Amino acid sequence: MSSLESNYINDSYRKITKLGLDKSSAKLMPKGSIIMSSRAPIGYIAINTVEACTSQGCKSLVPYLIETNEFLLYVIKASITRIIEASKGTTFDEISGTKFGEILVPLAPLKEQFKICKLINDSYKTVNAISDDYTCVKDYISIAKRKILDSIFGPNSSYKSYYENYEKLSDSITLISTHNKELKSRDVKSSGMIPVVSQSKQLIDGYSDDIGKVIHEIPAIIFGDHTRVVKYIDFDFIPGADGTKIIKPNKVSIKYLYYYILFASSIIEDRGYNRHFSLLKNMLIPIPKIEIQNNIVIYIESCFEILKGINWI
Repeated sequence: MSSLESNYINDSYRKITKLGLDKSSAKLMPKGSIIMSSRAPIGYIAINTVEACTSQGCKSLVPYLIETNEFLLYVIKASITRIIEASKGTTFDEISGTKFGEILVPLAPLKEQFKICKLINDSYKTVNAISDDYTCVKDYISIAKRKILDSIFGPNSSYKSYYENYEKLSDSITLISTHNKELKSRDVKSSGMIPVVSQSKQLIDGYSDDIGKVIHEIPAIIFGDHTRVVKYIDFDFIPGADGTKIIKPNKVSIKYLYYYILFASSIIEDRGYNRHFSLLKNMLIPIPKIEIQNNIVIYIESCFEILKGINWI
């Protein structure tokens, strides 16, 4: 259900035979029922357009009036926070049928329900249109950034004559050890003294108060061994678990190294969730004089600043 892009579900790769239905406790839900995931995680919800069975990780609702199903779906979506608060479990949170049935929901007259659903659906169309436009702009900006970096570090770079030599990246960097400092995701909190930085897309994953795990060697570059995400970090932090490579330069400026790794990460083979640092460290980094490095950084950042302005228009 996590992959659904609408409020409706009409198929599934998992099926049940009639014999399986007859010999198990599974029940066939009529089309128009509301199905909600009730554990790991709670809150995926949809209306089935065909008869369907569910696993034990779902709650199924059959409205007395089938035409109220869309309104009830939105009411349940609006109540997810209260539903999660009412759940409990030792291994994972799960809302019981009893607790789920105790959740109070507003029930408008049928005519008003239809008006409310139309208003919500019209609003979603507008929001989705804006989101699609914004996504297109972000995609174009990402392409532009890659082109800028390629013009500096790629095979047709106009800076080629300034590059005095090329070295394997592994010979130009130092890896900061994260031994006994990596913080498991389950230990990351929503608040605390010290930011937690991992290989995820967001800059900061959360916080911790475990001062014994803090990395003080900043600024530094984070490379996601699994994700190929690259970050420039200029504040004390705690590294996230598995795959968070912390890199410092030993022959070039750190900002120059950061932009080179940003370029290199986009052209190395995508191995999915397998490791990528073994590919990155064998890349050849061009090494110009320090003043040229600084000029390159200024040029890249001025271009990126213009693109950042476009992104916020």
